[in-house]
Amino acid sequence: MGWSMNKFLLSLVLGLVVMTSVIASNVNASDSAKVNSSAVKVDEKLTGVKPSAEFKKLIQKAGKGDAKAQYNLGVMYDQGQGVEQDHKKAFGWYKKAAEQGVAKAQYNLGVMYDQGQGVPKNYNEAAKILG
Repeated sequence: MGWSMNKFLLSLVLGLVVMTSVIASNVNASDSAKVNSSAVKVDEKLTGVKPSAEFKKLIQKAGKGDAKAQYNLGVMYDQGQGVEQDHKKAFGWYKKAAEQGVAKAQYNLGVMYDQGQGVPKNYNEAAKILG
């Protein structure tokens, strides 16, 4: 690829990242508002706080393959909403939801690859996903 094409692709990806940040702050907040209000830090041994019943239910649903629950956990960990921010955990939950066809999770994976959040930067993977 020539310099112009690389420059165009980089501009496109960066534009998508900015657009995602704006959209995600609006969309993700509404998608995860139901679980964020009472969710607490997960690791009771470290925090001394027991996870809420709602959070436990969300974890159970996600563990059983509920794509929406997986996506919502990804959002929570990605943004530190009700849990300690952890991009690796966010990536893992997004990946599970993305494998089930959740478009927002797929997009967030591409952004995470692009920015190196939770995984090493990988522009090739980002381009495959964001395509």
